[in-house]
Amino acid sequence: MTSYLEYTTMIVPFLSILIWTILIHVYFALVLQSLAKKLKYKKSGLAWIPIANGFLLPILAKKNWKYGFLLMIPWLMLGIAVIYFIIGLPKYGLGLGALIFIIAMLYFLAILETAIATFFLWPIFKLRKYPSWLSLYFILVLLLPAVKIGFRIIGNTSFELIFSGIYIILFIGCFVLLSIVAWNDIK
Repeated sequence: MTSYLEYTTMIVPFLSILIWTILIHVYFALVLQSLAKKLKYKKSGLAWIPIANGFLLPILAKKNWKYGFLLMIPWLMLGIAVIYFIIGLPKYGLGLGALIFIIAMLYFLAILETAIATFFLWPIFKLRKYPSWLSLYFILVLLLPAVKIGFRIIGNTSFELIFSGIYIILFIGCFVLLSIVAWNDIK
């Protein structure tokens, strides 16, 4: 018989991920809606629709809406990886190699998604009269964990701890930068 504590340990992580996902979706929807209004796009409500907001980004960047399919590539790759993982799980089990593969795949997909989004953010920053190169900040922040892994491999744990604090500040900077571009007008 499963105890209440076992159910709680399964539900709490799921609920916390769900809550964070909803909060991040609301934040990005507000950012995209604000950008759409500032760039005089009439259908700013698309920002709230989960798949449609991926097509709003190229539209705001003055590119063809079909470029939004580029943002779907990492999700398609993730789906394929999950299918292969599910097929291989009964045969090979969930070992350390499988976990490392999953983490590496998610990291690669995050970098790919950010690179594609930066392709669209570059002209959006320019249209909002901000330096376009600031859009590269998001890629930089995603590449930094690789540096942290490098310090762990060479055994420099003292710098790794300092780096973790710096990384959290830089990650929060992504949200601040998007907020400034979305809500602050440059005259």
